[in-house]
Amino acid sequence: MPLTNAQYDSIMLTYAERRLENARLQEARRDEAYSRIPELAEIERTISDASLAAARRRVTGTGSADDGKALHALIENQRRRRISLLEEHGFPADYLEPVYTCPICHDTGYVNGKRCTCFKQESTRLLSRESNLESILEKENFDHFSMGFYAKDHIDPLTGKSSYTLMTENVGFARRFIDTFDQDFMNLFLYGNTGLGKTFLSHCIAKELLDHNHFVVYFSAVDFFDMASDRHFARDEEADALYRRALGADLVILDDVGTEVPNSFSTSALFAFLNSRMDAQLSTIISTNLSLNQFKDIYGERIFSRIMSCYKFLPFVGDDIREQTRTISS
Repeated sequence: MPLTNAQYDSIMLTYAERRLENARLQEARRDEAYSRIPELAEIERTISDASLAAARRRVTGTGSADDGKALHALIENQRRRRISLLEEHGFPADYLEPVYTCPICHDTGYVNGKRCTCFKQESTRLLSRESNLESILEKENFDHFSMGFYAKDHIDPLTGKSSYTLMTENVGFARRFIDTFDQDFMNLFLYGNTGLGKTFLSHCIAKELLDHNHFVVYFSAVDFFDMASDRHFARDEEADALYRRALGADLVILDDVGTEVPNSFSTSALFAFLNSRMDAQLSTIISTNLSLNQFKDIYGERIFSRIMSCYKFLPFVGDDIREQTRTISS
């Protein structure tokens, strides 16, 4: 996932602050342990002096093999004594060891010149904060989802199923989408009238995947096509970086497709983006207030056929939730 220089610097600053905080924690632990077990200070000095002597011996090649063995035995003996004293006084055996938030990369973000797994987690957190997803998902998630807005007597004439039944099926499929996300490539197409929970369900999915350290990007259709236009016509570097991040994201949510002003460029841009992600086996969720026929008429047979072949269609029917909420409030 490409990052801007400012975003990369922000993440590396987070690592620097983390190392500083952990160094302070280690120092506080050392002060506490030394105050209760004064002998530890002398043990630490002995280990340090012996380790320095062993290192000097390896560099200079001086001293006998027996000298090296003696230094090694001294260091190990002192370490065992340190552990014994710590445990006798109720401390964990590793209480004086360096403190790391990530034991893999030791809070550097890199392992053998490659980005650590925790770097992806930090990138995901940063990008979700910048896209305002974090604050939205605090409210729009499965913990706040209610089936009470979907009526059992509201029957969809096309499927013969109630609004409640269809939504139960949609939620079940969304959970399967989450549970199998790392094993099965899948895309979702959410369609139906306004105010039926399409965006809310998309946010529920995003929250679960973000919590499992997947990189999720959300766009309203208007924002997506503005970005694509700025990238293509204005050669805007920021728009290009955002586009490339989205292109490689684990999940992209394109919300309210059809609310933008469609034209030949937007149709071409949408096809190119969706096609690239499908070829890369990266999942996308599309939501629209359009009917399937309206979507096909606006975006054409080529896009609709591609979507038909690779997307699971989830219909939303019922009464506008916002209207229901306003009625209850009044």
